[in-house]
Amino acid sequence: MRPEDIEKLLKTQPFVPFRVHLSNGHTFDVKHPETVFLWRTHMEHGTPVREGSIVMDHKELYAYIHIARIEILENKQSPAA
Repeated sequence: MRPEDIEKLLKTQPFVPFRVHLSNGHTFDVKHPETVFLWRTHMEHGTPVREGSIVMDHKELYAYIHIARIEILENKQSPAA
């Protein structure tokens, strides 16, 4: 995975949450673009102190080489068809 690919997702308007699948089988959800920081070799993802908050409790670092795929999550704000 390239940082540019994730940057596109983070800048999408309106933002659509996504799930990151790692090479070890673990996953994590990105529910807000301000919980992610992109670096040249890795990304940082913060875990909010509570749902809806952008105040972080802790952060994890993930090397891009270990990001296997990204799954777009349903945008709960979009109207039902």
